[in-house]
Amino acid sequence: MSNDKKIASSFVPFVVKKSFQVKAFQKINIAVKKRKNPR
Repeated sequence: MSNDKKIASSFVPFVVKKSFQVKAFQKINIAVKKRKNPR
């Protein structure tokens, strides 16, 4: 049980960091697309 908690406590920050990177990447992607074809 304590081992599961250890895994979870190291896994959650990883997921949070991953989702944060994905959001940042999407924002950059949108900005680049807007710059390439401004309407």
